[in-house]
Amino acid sequence: MGRGLLIILGLLSTAQAVLADGRERVLTWVLNDFPPFIVVGGERPRSGFVDVMLDQLIARMPEYEHRVEVSSIARALGLMEQGERLCHPALLQNEARLRVAVFSGPVQVVLPHHVIVRRDRLERLGPHLDASGAVRVDRLVADASLVTSITDHRAFPPIIERELARFPEATHIHRAGGQFIASFHQLAAGWIDYLFAYPVEPGWYLAQEARRTDVEFAALPISGNQDFTLGYVACTRGAWGQQVVERIDAVVREAGPRPPWIEHQLSMLDPGSARKLLTVLGRERPFAR
Repeated sequence: MGRGLLIILGLLSTAQAVLADGRERVLTWVLNDFPPFIVVGGERPRSGFVDVMLDQLIARMPEYEHRVEVSSIARALGLMEQGERLCHPALLQNEARLRVAVFSGPVQVVLPHHVIVRRDRLERLGPHLDASGAVRVDRLVADASLVTSITDHRAFPPIIERELARFPEATHIHRAGGQFIASFHQLAAGWIDYLFAYPVEPGWYLAQEARRTDVEFAALPISGNQDFTLGYVACTRGAWGQQVVERIDAVVREAGPRPPWIEHQLSMLDPGSARKLLTVLGRERPFAR
């Protein structure tokens, strides 16, 4: 083999290595509009408490070239399934997602899903409450006289997922698109009777709609549900994704037991909910895991 050819092959090999290293260092974050977790549009974009966390991660991971794209959870998971290298900053774990993504340790802790209902229609749920005032979700979902809406690709804790799975074709359980806020519009208008959502969501919705609606919401706990939910960063399954989440775990540990994004979340909660979340933080210490 001639010396010239060896030089050319060496240069090609070096170029390929540089290109591969460049791809390794590109970190694409896919965001879907899910206020007040992730705020994509409106008057205050990137003002959600997950947005605050993402800004912290980007600032503390300068070894990556960070890119941000707006898309649905469904598309993000589809791209992960195809092997595209990307991350989503706030997902719950479930079996389907674990097949295509590797997850960081906990990066978020929130009060769990509640049943959200218009306060002036609260009595409709009366037959489905237990002695403590919590909702028996098995009875609620089975009641065909009460209509709800489920946003496409939204994940719920097992106690809700299990009951929804019993009624895959039920006409009283509407299957909506990917816009999380659309279901709140339906609830406020009286088109549906209740929603499964985090208790931080209705307050944000009402703050945005203050000039257009005087409706009030109530958030009812779910009987048998745990009192907190953990959120994770999800990255495409494989060596690249594993390396990214390990780096994220290190950043979260360095942020301490009450990271800045948790402070931002606490500012969005009513005083009672904030106290509950602080109790969970002190008891569980999720960011030390």
